[in-house]
Amino acid sequence: MKAILTISFMVLMALAFSSCGTTNVYANRVARVQKGMTKEDVKELFGKPDFIRFDDYSDMWEYRRFILVEDGWSVVIISFDDRELVNGMDTFFEPSVKVATSHSNVRH
Repeated sequence: MKAILTISFMVLMALAFSSCGTTNVYANRVARVQKGMTKEDVKELFGKPDFIRFDDYSDMWEYRRFILVEDGWSVVIISFDDRELVNGMDTFFEPSVKVATSHSNVRH
């Protein structure tokens, strides 16, 4: 039993530290985004966007990464002007949505 607890603890710690490393790498990429970058420059940093929005005046690319330790999403939205150059960026944290489940009212 003690061995199982020790292994479980080690796995949880490894996950926690690997998430922190991922967060730092992601934050470094965000810090490198600059106004005037091309779409190809952004793709080199982040890869293909998770979501794309557009209208007559601009495109917006959205990137999401789940942060296990914080139980939520790091979201980056990069907007491009009509010349397809970066003209803005928004970053924020979106907590996970908890779905309430109750089985106490279920009768068998």
